This record gives sequence, structure tokens and C-alpha cells, in this order.
Amino acid sequence: MRNYVLLYLLSLLYAPALMSSMIVRDVPNIHQIRECLLRNTNLSEALFTIIFAYMNEYFIRTTLNRPLVSSNHPMTPSAAAFSPDGQWLATGTYHGLVRIWDPDGIEKQSLDAHPAPIRSLAYSPDSRLLATASDDKTVGIWESKSRSKLAILQGHESHLNSIAFSPEGGHLITASDDETIRLWDVTTAQNITQFGHHTDWVCSASFNPKDGQQFVSGGNDAMVHIWDIRSKNTIHTISEHRNNVNTASFSPDGKEVVTASDDKTVGMWSAKSGNIRRRFTLSDEVRTAYFNNDGDQILIATDSKNAYIVGAAEGDWIQTLDTHAKPTHSAVFSATAQHIVTVNYDYALLWSSLYKAHQKSKIALF
Repeated sequence: MRNYVLLYLLSLLYAPALMSSMIVRDVPNIHQIRECLLRNTNLSEALFTIIFAYMNEYFIRTTLNRPLVSSNHPMTPSAAAFSPDGQWLATGTYHGLVRIWDPDGIEKQSLDAHPAPIRSLAYSPDSRLLATASDDKTVGIWESKSRSKLAILQGHESHLNSIAFSPEGGHLITASDDETIRLWDVTTAQNITQFGHHTDWVCSASFNPKDGQQFVSGGNDAMVHIWDIRSKNTIHTISEHRNNVNTASFSPDGKEVVTASDDKTVGMWSAKSGNIRRRFTLSDEVRTAYFNNDGDQILIATDSKNAYIVGAAEGDWIQTLDTHAKPTHSAVFSATAQHIVTVNYDYALLWSSLYKAHQKSKIALF
């Protein structure tokens, strides 16, 4: 018992120092500590086992302060997107570069994509293509496997803020500071049409995953529009937000829309009627809010240092992710929700988690 107390006190002393100098993966749990102590064959082994377990149990919520830094370009992430097949994570930077990572946070390649900041990234539904939207007013389309550029889409008159593929992958939709939304043909790289009901910057546009003829948009005019592409008319206009709407997107079944606003709220709306279903009020401006692929959870990024996972059905608070020392401006689920990436102006953080069990661990910083 005396040895156990001594080792535990030592673990309290040394765990924070070790935590700040390394990335922790697959650390032992409390049962492994007990096993190690019962064996008692090696005092130093027992000490380090306790230290790592202590880190896992008590320090896992603390932000690690040694990001993985790319050796070939600066670390200023601006956007992130997972490929639907789970093979890749793409991050964009304020230097116009795209960095491609594997699910373990190992950098595989970088692309000199644009001469200006990248604001949004999107993979096609089959993961074959990656689209990049930039302040240079253009969209780049890249082949995921070879990383070769296939096309540049031009036509917007100001910065792009958002890009999304249609459910079948044949079209792209873009939102811009020029107060318009444009629909593009991916194969021909041509602008098909544009939509213009917003009276300020359009921050977000995304398709209904169950109906490629509908999309939703949100903008700095505090308005949300649900659109019919065939008629080019709005189906519903939501005007209940009191400040900029930063993101607007559908649930996986296409029945609901979730919006994130600078008025410090997240709204859940009926896509059929446009009526409010649920509202979450936070203490900071909300930058992004997205459903997971099951539609039962929403991932929220705010101007605080935290991101949050909430239950879509009951609004229950599932998890707080202590993400960054600076405001988090984006947070995205992977297709299977086994990973999350959170982004701020200094670095991105990749999370691996069993969200249903309310457990998480940070597996990489970059």
C-alpha cells in the first residue's frame, strides 16, 4: 500500500511534464495499473504505467501544446474535410496550401492549391475528387488519388466561403462574398446558374443529401433560405436569427436544417415547413454546426476554446471538447463519426472517439 501511494504521488508530479512533451496513444487504464502493481516486478515500469494511465484518466481533456508541424509549409489551418471513405483528411491553410493526412494524423502530401487563403474544402461522395474554395475567387477540383488538378472554376466576383458536392457528385455549389450562390457542372467545369436573394455575404450553402434539387444557404444578412434548384425559387425563408448565419446544412435524412449563428445560437428547423424544432443557446458566437451521418448528434464549434457534441433529438449535452487556447472556427465529423477535426487560427486537432460511450482521446495535433 505504501508503494502504491508513493507511485501515485510521483505520477501526479510527473504526468503534466510528460503530457506537454508527447502525444499519447493507447495509454493503459486503471485495471492495467492494478495488474502492474500486483506484479511489482519493476518499480520504474509501475511508475510510468501509472503516469500514463493518470494522463489518460485526468489529463486527456487538456489541450496538448506541441502541435505536429509540417516541415514544408507554415501551419495556419483555415478549413478541413474528411473523405467519405474514411481514408483521408484534407486541411486548407491561409497560405493557400492543402495538406492531406491519413486517419492517424500523418501528413501524406501538400498541394500548392491557391495564391490566397482557402476557406472551404469538400470531397465528392465517392471520395474521388477534392474541391477547394479560395479568396482568389476560384474553385479548384483535384483528383484525390493522384492529387492532380483537373479544373479551375471561375465566375465569382469576390471571396468564396463555402463549397459542397451534390449527392450524386455531378454538381458543386459555392457561396461567396459577392452575395451570390452558384451551381456548377463538375464534368464541364461550367457555371450552370446562380442564386441571389441574400443581401450580404453568403457564408454557407449545402445540398439536401436526399434531394439533389434542394439546397440551403445562410449569410451575413442573418437569413436562411431553402431553395428549389429547378425553379430557382426559395421554398422557405428563415429570418429568426439576429446576426450572421455562418453555416446552414441538412440532416442526413433531409428532414431538418441546422444553422450556426453569431447570435450565439444553433437552430434546428423543419426542412418541410421552415419552423423551429429546437434552439441551443451558447455563451459565445457559433461558427459551425453539423449533423453526424446518423443524424442523432450535432457538432458545434464556437468562439470559445471549446467544441460541443449535443443530441439532436432531445438536445442533451453529450460532450465538451476542450479544443484550443484560441477560438475554434470549425469542427467536422468524419463519415463514420469515429474522428473529429477541430480548427483554429494556430492549428488543427484530430480526435478519435467512441462518442456513444462518451469517451475520447486526442490522437494528433497538426
